[in-house]
Amino acid sequence: MHISTIINDLEIRIDKRTELLSIIEVISSYGKTYPFLLEKYGNKNYVIEIEKRFKKFKNHKVVQLFNYLTQNTNFCFSTPIQLFLQLNEDFSFSSLSDDFFSKKLNRDPKVLELLSLLSNFAKEIEFDIYYSNNEKKYRHFINNVANQLMGLDIVKFINNYYGVVEPKKFIVNLIPWRTYGCYGTCHNNDLYTHLCCHHKSKNENDIYPDNDQIFNYSSFLVHEFSHSFINPLTDKYSLIEEDNPIFSNIWDKMKELGYGNNKSILNEHIVRAITLRYLFIQRDDISYYNNQLETDENWGFSYIRNIMDSLEIYEKNRNYYKNIDEFYPLLIQNLVSEKHKVK
Repeated sequence: MHISTIINDLEIRIDKRTELLSIIEVISSYGKTYPFLLEKYGNKNYVIEIEKRFKKFKNHKVVQLFNYLTQNTNFCFSTPIQLFLQLNEDFSFSSLSDDFFSKKLNRDPKVLELLSLLSNFAKEIEFDIYYSNNEKKYRHFINNVANQLMGLDIVKFINNYYGVVEPKKFIVNLIPWRTYGCYGTCHNNDLYTHLCCHHKSKNENDIYPDNDQIFNYSSFLVHEFSHSFINPLTDKYSLIEEDNPIFSNIWDKMKELGYGNNKSILNEHIVRAITLRYLFIQRDDISYYNNQLETDENWGFSYIRNIMDSLEIYEKNRNYYKNIDEFYPLLIQNLVSEKHKVK
């Protein structure tokens, strides 16, 4: 099974399936297509070990199929991670989410071909031996992150804030070969935050520092887990159409950040606002809160204070609003009514 630990109902793991992905990404052309995602920054020795050990497999059929998907589809950021999490624990493949297959991968048959080969590929490269031999290293990564989350009951906050009734499993999956971005994904009732090597430590060998004053793990986890709750509500209510010019004043800035439609801009605003509310309510660090708010506004998230004002109404009236689903329409109503006041 996966090497992991549990702290306050939060599982921190190095998932075997995404570690198999790491090998393929490192020896494939993925880094040439998306060089900013595979920079050697804080993880140089870790990545070099992969390159040396597995470079002889760079012409393998699995890698060729992966190169095809990288070059011919929108196969980047969280999409490869989501795909590999569709595998069973032993890398066998039973089924693929039709919604994910259609929307993210255009039902390309080469995706299914790739998945069908991964179990034998893992055996051929002796992946289980590699994974087992790295246990000490993986536990070091995991323990460093766990140490920074000690005493922070993130799962309790999320369950209370969103009014979660059906139990969810919260998983922090460490992605030490990637050096940019963190991703929130979900599969059934398993909610994932995939935490990349994204800090600014000056020690290039320190992938997940245990005392990083720059990188706040807890705020990233609240942010990424929140997407699993907010994104479905935006889809459910569809209260702001794509041709609505509500975000015209910040459109160019948002597009530069990778948010190219109203839905993604709205989701990111709400999730960032909730993350700020978490920092304000739960963390005794107003300085970090103020710096993060200033950063978000400088990046163009002009509606974030408006949304936080609405969230305060939600927080003070939980006897009436049992969960975020019930409050969501009012949040959007307040946002739309205030749009002309945003500068």
